[in-house]
Amino acid sequence: MTYSTRLHKAILHSAGVYYGGQRMNFNPILQPACSQRVHITLSTHECGGLSERDINLASFIEQVAATLS
Repeated sequence: MTYSTRLHKAILHSAGVYYGGQRMNFNPILQPACSQRVHITLSTHECGGLSERDINLASFIEQVAATLS
């Protein structure tokens, strides 16, 4: 997923994603790019791809993004 937004919103989005991931005992990979984008990579190493936890966190990420739109 890559979100394009203003810098302050990208920072707030990253903080929300990080906080949500920590609450779910999950560590998403956040990569800020071009100061207005955040690329997020989700995968579960144990299953070699996406798990239900990844899908749940992706849903949470979409909710955070929607609040900043």
